[in-house]
Amino acid sequence: KVIVAEKADVCGGATAWSGGWMWAPRNPLARADGVDEDIELPRTYLQHRLGKNFDAAKVDAFLAQAPRMVGFFHDKTRLQFVPGTTIADIHGGTPGAGTGHRSVAPQPIDAYQIPAPVRAKLRWQLYETSFLGMGIMAGPDLQAFLHATRSPKAFAHAARRVTRHLIDLATAHKGMQLVNGTALIGRLLASADALGVDIRLSSPARTLTTDDSGAVTGAQLDGPDGPVTIHAARGVVLATGGFPSNVEMRKKHFPRTPTGREHWTLAPDTTTGDGIALAESAGGRLDTTLASPVAYCPISLVPYRNGKTGVFPHILDRGKPGVIGVLASGKRFVNEADGYHDYTTAMIDAVPDGQQVCSWLVCDHRFQRLYPLGMSKPRPIPVWPYLRSGYLKTGRTLTELA
Repeated sequence: KVIVAEKADVCGGATAWSGGWMWAPRNPLARADGVDEDIELPRTYLQHRLGKNFDAAKVDAFLAQAPRMVGFFHDKTRLQFVPGTTIADIHGGTPGAGTGHRSVAPQPIDAYQIPAPVRAKLRWQLYETSFLGMGIMAGPDLQAFLHATRSPKAFAHAARRVTRHLIDLATAHKGMQLVNGTALIGRLLASADALGVDIRLSSPARTLTTDDSGAVTGAQLDGPDGPVTIHAARGVVLATGGFPSNVEMRKKHFPRTPTGREHWTLAPDTTTGDGIALAESAGGRLDTTLASPVAYCPISLVPYRNGKTGVFPHILDRGKPGVIGVLASGKRFVNEADGYHDYTTAMIDAVPDGQQVCSWLVCDHRFQRLYPLGMSKPRPIPVWPYLRSGYLKTGRTLTELA
């Protein structure tokens, strides 16, 4: 019997709010499309990208097992994938970089295909990365929405999706077309339920139990009805993510973070590094030799009329033609089309010490009507709500804008 002890009152963590894409070179979906590249190509790419952090044994194990992992889930569970046929590696100029077929994403799923008791355990779509609560998947789905005002075919696709979403809102009060990370978690939950996995919500693990030799034998949980001790017959797996919501750990490990409160996270507030503390209590050690303690993404703060503040990840808009990123000095500091981690590390490096690490995306009116700019949507969605809230700032001249 398998027990999943979930700290939050829903399952999915930051993964449910992510794009759900996985980099898995030489995966079965690529081979089914006739792409069977030599293993040395992705290996060369990783060797150049990782530099001194390149660990041959770990890289070789990953490249050997990632395709098997994709095949196992795709063939034996409800977690089916779609291929990233045109999803290129972020650093295209690096030796060994691929132009597609190395990534996979969860196949979208209608939430009505998941039993209602299982759906109740799912962390739903992050509002900021949706359209009125409707998730949009990277790839053909997103491209159709971006071209809906310029292509009859794209308009028909977007109209079908929006119509279905409006029906879902009227009948289920939420979007039922699961895509990206929500589809990934939904499919995993459905598979776990079919296999009889015991999923316990609001049950954080407080301590690990050990025997006289120090071997981990189970865990003590704080369940909704009180403390529970789990005795593990086969083993205990800690799968708790990182510590983006732990202010003290951010202060200790993140650069340019003297108080720990300088960063905003896209992850739920339950991601406080509990698994790290549990592992250390059993003799584990946190590896701090990696290239970065965090996977960065530039975000903007979204003010709502109810006083709440949302967080929007700037993943795609920076690379569109007609937008630039500037520092407080008004100067560009990076190729805006670089990956989101690279954009943020460049910002950290470029901002002078003592100044807040931030930048501004600047575009003209025509750009904003053609492409999304953060939380603001292009034509035909009006721009005035974003101006009224202060999310967007306008100026007739650069001086006025500054």
